[in-house]
Amino acid sequence: RYVVLDEMNMPSMELYAGFANTHVLPTYRVLSFDDNPISFLFELPTMLPQFGAALQVVAPPGFMFTSMPFDLDESTLAPVENLLSGRRVLSLPDNANVEHSGPILTLRFNSQVGNSLYANTIYGFTARLDCPHIRPSREDNRWVWQTYVEVGGGVHQPLHWAETPGFVLEGSIPQIEILPFSFVPLSPQAILEVNFMLSLPLYRSAELVVGVEWPALDRASRLLLMPPEGF
Repeated sequence: RYVVLDEMNMPSMELYAGFANTHVLPTYRVLSFDDNPISFLFELPTMLPQFGAALQVVAPPGFMFTSMPFDLDESTLAPVENLLSGRRVLSLPDNANVEHSGPILTLRFNSQVGNSLYANTIYGFTARLDCPHIRPSREDNRWVWQTYVEVGGGVHQPLHWAETPGFVLEGSIPQIEILPFSFVPLSPQAILEVNFMLSLPLYRSAELVVGVEWPALDRASRLLLMPPEGF
């Protein structure tokens, strides 16, 4: 037996549905790559309300949206539909009001005709983004999706939420300068001055194993410079 002395009711946390499908497909996986076309695919389990609803995509740290979304081109659409077992991919509704600021892309649906996003339908679009100069950490390398309804006064009621794992960006040479000492054709043993900067450190190979002969050259990291044809 027990006796209730005090009682208080507290509202529980907001619970909302996940996305049925999300995919983020980059054209290039290179650090410091500007205006990289990245394709986005998603599917909602329930229909988005016809008025006052929004879809928002938040990129990992360092990514910046540089364009409005546009339709997938034919070269991208065919392999994407193959990835989705032949399911058709629809374009975004024409009535979407789009804003992008830094790593955030927001699409608002507030049309008088009530055109919105339907349930169990795969939508796709492409947008251009500047890739970061430094790889996001493993914990932060994720794309966050959410939908919500604007209820007034700057208050948003969340509806759907999902995370898509980020892709690994390869290193790049964001700056390189090649200065010849001579511009004379057929000049023998021409000397070039090469200045460059790497986006990632270039490490030596694994440490030597005791008892194993491994020449120092085999452990060295390499920078390969390929001249144009004829040099």
